[in-house]
Amino acid sequence: MNCNRATTLLSAYLDEELTSNERQALRAHLHGCAACTQELAAERRLKAMLVGLRAAEPPAGLEERLIAQVLEAPQARREFAMNRLMPAAAACFALGFCGWFVYSANAGRQAIGADAPRATAQFEISRDQAYAAGSDLSQPVPVVLTSSNGLR
Repeated sequence: MNCNRATTLLSAYLDEELTSNERQALRAHLHGCAACTQELAAERRLKAMLVGLRAAEPPAGLEERLIAQVLEAPQARREFAMNRLMPAAAACFALGFCGWFVYSANAGRQAIGADAPRATAQFEISRDQAYAAGSDLSQPVPVVLTSSNGLR
């Protein structure tokens, strides 16, 4: 047995929690190792001091305060939900609605096509050219243009 293993077993040895094989191996190691024997003596002194300590008394009213806190916990959760979670949920809903609105507006523009301004401009040019040539694309009948000098 090495010193690391022996020191881990010292407390259990003093409390008589070791198996007979572990106890014999530790005794054999302690017989030949002065450092571990000193460590065993220190453990014995520590345990003797701990035995002499009295149990700490809880502060007066501790039990009542704990019971009150346990009983108030559901109310505290409700207050937390109302004061913190509900506004956060409303903010998330508002952000989601705004995101949906912007997305749907962009989707409408994309449905027209990425070249919508260009197509509109081309249509207007075609309409102006047709109008100058004597027809209007919005009306099925030809348009008669008059010149400023009164000629047809």
